Amino acid sequence: MDPLTVILPLACHDYDVEMKITAARFFHAFKIAVQELKEYYETIHPLIYEHNLSNSKFPYINSYYDEGEKRNVAFTWFEQYEDRLIFFAEKEENKGTICIKFTRTYSVEAHNWCSNNGMAPDLYACQHLPGGWLMVVMDIIDPDTYLPYNL
Repeated sequence: MDPLTVILPLACHDYDVEMKITAARFFHAFKIAVQELKEYYETIHPLIYEHNLSNSKFPYINSYYDEGEKRNVAFTWFEQYEDRLIFFAEKEENKGTICIKFTRTYSVEAHNWCSNNGMAPDLYACQHLPGGWLMVVMDIIDPDTYLPYNL
């Protein structure tokens, strides 16, 4: 949970006009923000509602753009790795299994270097998502192949 503002003492002194004005401005801005968010989720961003949300265990996304193949690849979620933002899915077209992780930062260059040197699986996509998130799609990880310090 992220704080949206600083803490405003609403039980301020009657003569503290500056604090009363600050609180009034905050509540006015908050009201506008709530109205804009309501409009956003009802009209501007219907993508979330178009997907089947019957199983909220998995993210709403069900495809990624493969840069190598220059096309969208659809997939179906089937498992989450423990309590982390790492998931496994099955590609719908050629029935391959993929690993998808969500993160705020990721180095595609470092992953590709590791992949080219046999220390990481192939990277299929690294897509920017709303809210500053990245969706990293890669081949399934085989722990016997990608052991640490296996140079």
